[in-house]
Amino acid sequence: MKKALYVSFSFTKSIKEYKNVNVHGFLLNGDKVVCETSLKALSENSGNLVFDLSYQIPEGQYKIRIDAFIEKGDLVATGFTTVEKADLRNYFYPKSKNSVVPFEEIPAHPELEEVKATSRDKSIGYILFSRSPLEYVFPESRPKKSEIINHLAIQVTRNEFEPITFSLYSLRNLGAVKISITDLKGDSGSISKDKIRVAYVEVVQESIGLPEGKFLNLPTLIKPGDQINIEAGKCRRFWLTIRIDDHVSPGAYKGKITILPQNGSKTLIPIEVTVVPISLEDIPSVDYFMMMTYEFTELTMPWSDEEKKKIYQSACAILKDYKEHGITTLCFHSPFILLLKEDGTPNLEDIFAALRASRDMGFKGRIIWYMGNLIQTSKPRHPGSIMSFDKGIDLPRLKYIVETVSKYAREHGCPDVIFLPIDEPGDSYQDFQNKRHSITPLLLKTIKD
Repeated sequence: MKKALYVSFSFTKSIKEYKNVNVHGFLLNGDKVVCETSLKALSENSGNLVFDLSYQIPEGQYKIRIDAFIEKGDLVATGFTTVEKADLRNYFYPKSKNSVVPFEEIPAHPELEEVKATSRDKSIGYILFSRSPLEYVFPESRPKKSEIINHLAIQVTRNEFEPITFSLYSLRNLGAVKISITDLKGDSGSISKDKIRVAYVEVVQESIGLPEGKFLNLPTLIKPGDQINIEAGKCRRFWLTIRIDDHVSPGAYKGKITILPQNGSKTLIPIEVTVVPISLEDIPSVDYFMMMTYEFTELTMPWSDEEKKKIYQSACAILKDYKEHGITTLCFHSPFILLLKEDGTPNLEDIFAALRASRDMGFKGRIIWYMGNLIQTSKPRHPGSIMSFDKGIDLPRLKYIVETVSKYAREHGCPDVIFLPIDEPGDSYQDFQNKRHSITPLLLKTIKD
């Protein structure tokens, strides 16, 4: 796994006399270079660098050094700042004493222990329960009496996806726990187990909507896989998603889910899926999309050709899944900072790839593309932020991007693009001197013109 460090910089004096400069960035841990990066043919007075880091980096103090050279190789500007490793994950202004806020976890609300383990529960090593998919199951959750199960049953319509969830509360260290499911059989046919995706829920850190520096560990990541390790005293949720095709006959379909722990007893859970004689259909006059998604942003990063091929294939698989779920158009997010090609023009490979994939996956309607990070109109705490917006630089860049991407879409038979230069312009809490809100009409006029 990898992660990235985004660094914004500006020159104290104008570099226009040099026309173009090449910028080199170094991240040092002591005297050792941990990572280096570069930006070629920069003609502006500010820019962004992205350091492509290993997932684990050493402890200690870090120095970020930036050098700028003219084409002949002469050094024309240099600067550095020193930060602690913990600061690298935060929103950080070196000159501000209040920039660094240590992250602090807000613990989940404790759940009362309503259920006492029976002798059978103790024998197999766990308690089975099922909670609404709209409610969280935390590692520290405890089953309620009303949630204890010995079977699962759901009702579905045709042409839809439906979740089937259940959880284990472990009474001992279960080791690796494996889940499998049979075909579902009914009087009018069967539903193949291949139509059922097995996954489990992982905890991720969430800070949106919380006080600065606070985060919650929320069980929101549905990760494909049929096997996980479960420690004693912990809850883990399994998330099965069943696809009911339009041709499936109405009726009841039955099968079994097998739970096989490494240190515990096997359990078979009967499952019954009732298909009602209703089919879901798209509404032709309504578009549905996710806002916003990031499938192609990594294609501007310094991955190998083989790695980029895998990223593209994975992104196409996600788009296919969107379409199967009834999504009718797409809303993509640009990379978090503008990256330039060697000739100094914006690297737009991500949106080009996204347009080709949209075309090939059968999306016909206009595609929405948020690209505020590329023109310095994103929120103050985001890369490509409004705090570095320069009308003389960023409006011509916006015009170039709109013309270039629109031309590419026309020439390659791709969907048209709706350009979204500002996200949530009315959010005054995340604005800087009302700048994002005030420039929105000018940005829209530039796009229209």
